[in-house]
Amino acid sequence: MLGFQFTKWFWSLWDHLLTIVLWNLMYLSAGGLFFFLLRALTIKESFLSTVHPALSGIALCILLFLSTILQHACALSNYSIAKFESSKWKDSLRRAFRKDSLLAALLLDFGIALLSLIFFFGWHFYSRKGDLLSLTALGLLFWMALLILLSFGFYFPILVREKFSVPKALRQSLLVCLDNLPLSLILGLTSCVLFLMSFLPPLMLFFGPMGLGLWYEVSIHILYYKYQYLETLSQEKSGTAKNKRRKVNIPWFNLLVEERERIGPRTLSNFIFPWKD
Repeated sequence: MLGFQFTKWFWSLWDHLLTIVLWNLMYLSAGGLFFFLLRALTIKESFLSTVHPALSGIALCILLFLSTILQHACALSNYSIAKFESSKWKDSLRRAFRKDSLLAALLLDFGIALLSLIFFFGWHFYSRKGDLLSLTALGLLFWMALLILLSFGFYFPILVREKFSVPKALRQSLLVCLDNLPLSLILGLTSCVLFLMSFLPPLMLFFGPMGLGLWYEVSIHILYYKYQYLETLSQEKSGTAKNKRRKVNIPWFNLLVEERERIGPRTLSNFIFPWKD
């Protein structure tokens, strides 16, 4: 599965390279806007050190809100790419700026801020103590934070597919992460590699936030074949497959036949001139 996921991700990335670059440029623009706001809030000649904490916090909230909206729009675009459909960035932005999408972004940002405060003050509080209970609490905070980070990558792909509310999409992404924990760990590690590679200027436009989002979108796209197969198997066996779900061997080769056919054999000509096919 992982081999095919990388193949589909790479060719989807390459076939829609201009779209990927455009979205990543929007992210760079949002980051530039953040630093412009910080500069505008500067009181004296020095830069970050003289920015009022409250005003810099407002600028950070604006950046977080813009990033959430952009990530939602990117997820909508990635959903079309994963389905081998044309990705129209204007339609994705229009849907991301609808009233319900903006409210969902605000709710998500509030949850992120709340969790960040809980983990920050919790870690600061328990790290000052040296007893066994505090060490146990620190361990729980660490594993909870890691689990939330691993599951968050599935959030936007699930949100745009199922049109869930924010709490339901978060819960579903957590369940998918726990159900596919080894895959979630691998995706987390590979995402860290892609994130670090994105610091190189040319690769920032090729990978960047859009490439990371597409990596998780392709993963969810493939995992849905698994869940559709399990649902069909459960219906055929009148619910008996539910109790043996973890013992079922997923026939990935058979499930992904259509996907492999749609990608097709690729040559050097396909790589250089993808629009010819």
